[in-house]
Amino acid sequence: MSFKRSTIFIPKTFAAFDDSVHEIVVLGDSVGEVFHVCVWLVDTSLETSVRLDMSPSYTDPANLMQGIVSLQSLPYTHTSNHNSVERTDPFTCKIAGGVNLTVASICHAIFNEARLDRYVFDDSGNGCRQWCAQVVCELEKKNYIPKGSITRFKDWEDKQYAVLGSRFPMPRIMGKFN
Repeated sequence: MSFKRSTIFIPKTFAAFDDSVHEIVVLGDSVGEVFHVCVWLVDTSLETSVRLDMSPSYTDPANLMQGIVSLQSLPYTHTSNHNSVERTDPFTCKIAGGVNLTVASICHAIFNEARLDRYVFDDSGNGCRQWCAQVVCELEKKNYIPKGSITRFKDWEDKQYAVLGSRFPMPRIMGKFN
């Protein structure tokens, strides 16, 4: 069996694998006519975060829409808007009580176990929110976040669509996992 694995880009200076994670946040930043949505792993005690940004690679001529995940350690949480861009409301899930998670344990769960790094965007390069929804779904399955989180995510999408309209397309644009 052969498969293409997306690239996971981790800067040499990345030192956040041992950081605690207290919240999972999904948040979209305006990029023109739509919102690009990412997952944030938030350490509320240090007020820091790691952003997981799944985007099309545009580098493989055989598959320009193959995803690439960038991990970026940030000295602030999702609540800081350093780029002053329009944002969606955040979708936030607290880590389930009694579960101690780190950035490394979440990356292991979503990349090594669930293989969510094997994502291909649709032909126009859209589908980041579908990837984020799958992250929420997998973390709920592992009981890392409360039951019902994926249902709350769908409700959050409906609310964002009601406010943002076509800039937050519904139904959700789907890529695929290979």
